[in-house]
Amino acid sequence: MDKTAIATILATMLGGILAIIGGFIATYSTQLITGITESRKLVRDKAEELYQLSNEIKEKVHLLIMFEQKALMDPNYMQDKKYFVFDHIFELSSKIDQIEMIANLYLHKNVRDVNIYCLKTRECTSEIINASLDQKNLDQILKDVYSKLETAHYELKQSIALMVIERGQPNWL
Repeated sequence: MDKTAIATILATMLGGILAIIGGFIATYSTQLITGITESRKLVRDKAEELYQLSNEIKEKVHLLIMFEQKALMDPNYMQDKKYFVFDHIFELSSKIDQIEMIANLYLHKNVRDVNIYCLKTRECTSEIINASLDQKNLDQILKDVYSKLETAHYELKQSIALMVIERGQPNWL
């Protein structure tokens, strides 16, 4: 064979190899970028869900506080007060469990902040139950609970915002 034929064969083989490698690289980079984008979207969605659940918890606790304050002013406000309070406490507990599940499954870097929020929220609901049953210093306890819940809620919102801004992606990336 002459040199021109060998050069043509080598150029064809080299071009084919480069095309195959280029195809693999293009496919890999496309999948990597798609995976990163989907992961960031998942984190944003879960952060939004966490935020909505925390708002629902805050509203439920505020409702319990308002109910207890109304009951303080008018003891005949509701005869089945215990059922009302415990029904809302069970709902709160369910929402707190959902928040913990989301954090444990999807937001590993924020688990500590979420667990602190859940602990503080559980403490607030426990204080409401105890105050409701005991009736001693109920008004002051409810004010303290409201303040604690507002602080915990604010700290969780800040943690969620920082996570979305700074990371925008889960731990596995």
